[in-house]
Amino acid sequence: AGTKIKIGDSFSFIMAPNASVLLNYDPINACWRSVSQTVLGFAPSWAQFAATAVQGLNAPNNFNFNAITASAGTDISLVGGGVRLRAGRTYRLRGFVPWPNVTTYVSYQWFDGTAGVGRKGHNESVNNTAAIGSGGAAEAVVKPTVDTTYWLRATAAGGSVYTNAGLAPHAWVECLE
Repeated sequence: AGTKIKIGDSFSFIMAPNASVLLNYDPINACWRSVSQTVLGFAPSWAQFAATAVQGLNAPNNFNFNAITASAGTDISLVGGGVRLRAGRTYRLRGFVPWPNVTTYVSYQWFDGTAGVGRKGHNESVNNTAAIGSGGAAEAVVKPTVDTTYWLRATAAGGSVYTNAGLAPHAWVECLE
């Protein structure tokens, strides 16, 4: 036996940790209609960043992002080659250097201007004869107490690091709450 639906019935569904929808039954059209949708606490936001210009640097130095390739929301921005985040919200930062045009390797990490945050990423050249293996993206989860700019920094490298427009560093940043 199932639950009988009657005129005026409504149900609230939790669709995600921070979202819900309230449905009412429409007996005339024999369907459910959305009465309200709620996102609790914040509007989702995210941004993709790219370094589309050729860069050459030695570690330790920052990679400079110069383009937002896609985004939603207004609390994540590009400032001086870094990623600017609004205070009081929690964000996930991911950065990757896909081709470290060096003879060996490059390691990189997110920095808040003074200290490294999160885990380091690491990538190696196909020409590296002493390879230890690539470590993927640099990732961090941060909740700045004041508006803060974060940079993806080359922390160590086996020589000068050169990137080009086609295979340059890129980042994905999303607001978690």
